[in-house]
Amino acid sequence: MEKAANTRPVGTSGLRQPTGGFDPLGHELHLFEVEVGSITEAPVARAEAPVAAPAPVPEPVAPEPIAEAPAPAPEPAPAPEVAAAPEPAPAPAPEPPSAAPQEPPRQIAQAELPRTSSPIPLVGLMGLLSFLTGAGMRFFRRD
Repeated sequence: MEKAANTRPVGTSGLRQPTGGFDPLGHELHLFEVEVGSITEAPVARAEAPVAAPAPVPEPVAPEPIAEAPAPAPEPAPAPEVAAAPEPAPAPAPEPPSAAPQEPPRQIAQAELPRTSSPIPLVGLMGLLSFLTGAGMRFFRRD
């Protein structure tokens, strides 16, 4: 398909080169045509991301059974001549842990982030500090 276009002659060959018309700044817009002979897709190398090895899962450890406290021996009858102060009630026995052992939190390996920063802010900071040093020296020199 051929389209009509504004063209100008190029050199003495007789070939015509399209012009892009006129732009508001007064400069000519140079647009060029290209004839495409064939199109082929370039092969793309696929970079596969390295697969992180899963962290080894520790074997679940069964909780050690808590030894039952032996039953207290019966106390002998107190002597009638001394009135003893009442003893405080013994502390309640701690509750046994739940039947299901708690699973330790899983650790997920984090990929290292790429270094995308540049030293330009550091150079700017050094320039600012040197400027302030010079201004301070000039200020204090004017005694």
